[in-house]
Amino acid sequence: MKRLQLTLGIVVIVIAVAWPFTVSPRFAGRFPEGWSWEVNTLGHLGTADPATGEFAPGTTLADEPIHLNVRLVSADTTDTAPGQIKLTDLNELRNSVTNVVEWESNTDYFVDATTGRVTDGEFTGTLFLFPRNVQKDEIYSLTSYSGVQMRFQREEEIAGIDTYVFGNYEPWGSTQANAAFVPLEVGQSTQCVEFSLEYWVEPVTGEVVKFREWCERDVLVGADGEVITTLFRWGSESTGDDLIRQSALVNARLNTFRWMTLYIPALLGVVGVILAGLGLFRPSPKSGDATLAST
Repeated sequence: MKRLQLTLGIVVIVIAVAWPFTVSPRFAGRFPEGWSWEVNTLGHLGTADPATGEFAPGTTLADEPIHLNVRLVSADTTDTAPGQIKLTDLNELRNSVTNVVEWESNTDYFVDATTGRVTDGEFTGTLFLFPRNVQKDEIYSLTSYSGVQMRFQREEEIAGIDTYVFGNYEPWGSTQANAAFVPLEVGQSTQCVEFSLEYWVEPVTGEVVKFREWCERDVLVGADGEVITTLFRWGSESTGDDLIRQSALVNARLNTFRWMTLYIPALLGVVGVILAGLGLFRPSPKSGDATLAST
């Protein structure tokens, strides 16, 4: 019996030691095969008066008509190199009444499956989304919004999940993001001069619980840097059912991550030590005890 306990203990300890190098990496990577992120937000979009370049007096973006923003990011290893994964990023703007798609974009990004950093193209080296084990003192450069830098702002609890809120409130410009709405001439760009971007991030997994983008004034900028006119204002944020669904999903992923990378190997280690200890130090029954037991 003692030999069996010792053998089992050693086997379990070996499994516990090997677990972080064999099983855990499958769950520790930022974007495993089959990972997805779906965001359904309520958005606002309004166009400035083309004659004056102004919005209706006394109004804000929140007063503009509502539309639906749908974003689905999915991960697979099709046509990828070892250690790499392809993220397909689909964005749709839908009419809130008819649900008709009024604008869409579909882009593929190749990223390092472990770190989540883009491996080729214009945004090489930037993070597609936040990594595992987010740190408050780090500045994260995200692929979305042309590498905008996100800084820690505060801690906030969302539906029972402790999150770090990262934000950027600096003017943000683009030479292509608004081409679907405004044809740009050579040298021209758009710039949101009243910009706010925030992510509520679960820090252990890096998963996004809540999202908010808000631009109160987007302008057209000429090749010489001069503002030509005000174009529009736009924004969206996670609310209602989407926030509930995302919170439940992130909580489930957090529990899976902890069990597969921490709790299970620790539990195996404890069980292995106990079994090995019983096999090594448990006293053998005395001959008298054995005789008594047989009667």
